[in-house]
Parts: sequence; structure tokens; C-alpha cells
Amino acid sequence: MAASLTAKTCVNPKYDDAKRLRFCNFSLTVVQVTVFATEGHKVAGILMERGILRANKGDVEAARQDMQRALKLASYGTPHAQQRELSRQLEAAPGHGKSPALAETTRTYHWLLKLLLRAQRPDVSETATRIWNEVLDDALTRPDA
Repeated sequence: MAASLTAKTCVNPKYDDAKRLRFCNFSLTVVQVTVFATEGHKVAGILMERGILRANKGDVEAARQDMQRALKLASYGTPHAQQRELSRQLEAAPGHGKSPALAETTRTYHWLLKLLLRAQRPDVSETATRIWNEVLDDALTRPDA
């Protein structure tokens, strides 16, 4: 329950970045103790948010690591295998956080599509977008990465 409450503050744009980053860090610490290894994909959203916040702060390498880990967890370790289906779904509803594509996705695609849609929101900085695109391109072109 503590992880859930802190995660809500982590992703809430009404708070300043510094506070959100503290809550992301706390939530990830709690999650390491409470979430089963088979549910790691649920942590991906918090990692993505922390990556965005770190990018905003100028901590590029830490942001990249968070986003890489988020991508790996959200895609169950196979983002390259899901590229075609996700591209189709994103084209159907680009930039919409509550897209019909998200509602129609299978469990396998659901978490990864949430990350992709989050990265498209207008509140994501150019730095965070650039890092995310590099991470995504790297994962899709080098499946072993």
C-alpha cells in the first residue's frame, strides 16, 4: 500500500519535480521488498517517470538506465519482438493517454504501450524524449541489449 500511495505522488504533475523524484525513489525502494519478481512489469511506469524526472534534472545517464530498465520490464524482456504490433497500435491512437489501443491490448503489450504513450505526452521534456527514443531505438535494433 505504501508503494501505491507514493507512486501516485511520483506521477502527479501537480507536485514539483524534486518532490516527485523523492517519491519515485521511495516507491521503488518499497517495491523491491513487496513486489513479486513475476510482477516487475508493474514497476516500469515508476521507472519511466523517474527517468523523465532525472532527464529534466540533467542526469542523462541515470535517466537512460531507468528507461532501459522500464522498457525491459514492461516488455517482459522482448521489446524487439513486440515492435510491429505496438507500432500498429500507436498509429491507431497517437498521443492519447487513455487510447482505445491501450484498452484493446493484451497483457503482453499493455505495459509497454503505457510507456510509449507516456513518452508522447506534452509534459515530457525534449531531453527525456531524446533519451527515450535512443533507448527504444537501441532495444529494437539490438535485441541482445
